[in-house]
Amino acid sequence: MSEKQDVICLSHREDPDGIVSAVLIKHLFNAEIYLVDYDELLVELKKITKNKNLSELFICDLSIIPNIQSEFMVLLEGLSKQNIPITYFDHHKISNELRQKLNELKIDLINSETDCSSAIIFNHHKKNIEPYFTFLTSCASISDNLENGPIGKKIISEYEKKNSNFISDVFIFFARKSK
Repeated sequence: MSEKQDVICLSHREDPDGIVSAVLIKHLFNAEIYLVDYDELLVELKKITKNKNLSELFICDLSIIPNIQSEFMVLLEGLSKQNIPITYFDHHKISNELRQKLNELKIDLINSETDCSSAIIFNHHKKNIEPYFTFLTSCASISDNLENGPIGKKIISEYEKKNSNFISDVFIFFARKSK
């Protein structure tokens, strides 16, 4: 019997926040990355649930809309019954009903509507994150219009103190991304 060893991150692929969240989880846990949009979310999660070596799952920057919530929870319940740790980092509004269901399954929900998902991850694991990730996390906060959240504001401020060319770095980053 093989020992479980696959750490997987399921994250949003259509904006910098989801991508940076995945990069941070990759850096922290050497996770295999699955970048998805909302149409692919359940398809990819079904594939992940079939991974016999799955040891931990991270879900980042994916709002669980009502029409997929039931199936999403069934898939997570199956993983939870296998004692696979699941951590869900998100900044989207989460209903009290979904929050309660996640809690019942012992899913570690780390949620704040005032900061983007990557800023939440950065803050939650700040002792283990290299300082150079402040730039990416700052960009994600700005692109999600959450740069004034308590975590985002602090990360951006720290980056600005260390790097006087912060604004030009951000513009260069986005200019390269748009090519």
